[in-house]
Amino acid sequence: NPEPTIYARYVSEAGAGQVVTSPFQQKALNQALARMLVSPQREQWRHNGIRFGQETDLFRPYEKIADWIEQHLEEKERQNAVLA
Repeated sequence: NPEPTIYARYVSEAGAGQVVTSPFQQKALNQALARMLVSPQREQWRHNGIRFGQETDLFRPYEKIADWIEQHLEEKERQNAVLA
């Protein structure tokens, strides 16, 4: 199987539901959703997902990348200004 998406990893780490295998198959997703909707674990998955979202900084890696790109572009602009 190919590497799961970061979102699948979050669901698994949180214990917040089921993850379907890759490559994507609509039928497998439909079946997993149907099982999850009637599962006695549904409330636990919900609780786990909420807790994981409250305790995990899900967006920080993306903010760091955006900050790095902005800093890099600003540095390039300063260098270009010096050369002009």
